[in-house]
Amino acid sequence: MPTPIVTVDRDRPACSDSGALLAQARAAMSSRRAKRSIFPPAVFRESCWDIMLLCFAGQLEGRELCIKQIRNHLDESNTALLRRIDELEEAGMLQRHRDELDGRRTMVRLTPAAVAAMSRFFAPPAITGS
Repeated sequence: MPTPIVTVDRDRPACSDSGALLAQARAAMSSRRAKRSIFPPAVFRESCWDIMLLCFAGQLEGRELCIKQIRNHLDESNTALLRRIDELEEAGMLQRHRDELDGRRTMVRLTPAAVAAMSRFFAPPAITGS
């Protein structure tokens, strides 16, 4: 049975069109899955980016992911996943905290700076006049 997803509103990006951002993030995740089905695993091993994409999409939908949910999406060992999460936390991109409803679970979310960076990355290019 899948792990329930906790809904949170406090870390959603301040964007007028979060639907467009979500569509871009989901397209990136889909593209990465397609690459993994065609190429050998060593070719596309950027699990830090995958973690950030998963968390960004979750936060756009108003939810957080626990470490187990992230592991279920990625083909990573627990040790490797925790190492990547440590790296992202040290870089100021992720925050971890205990689940308020189930203290055994550790929840992961992007920091406000990471949400802003992801929003800039996925924002449509500005149209400039001549």
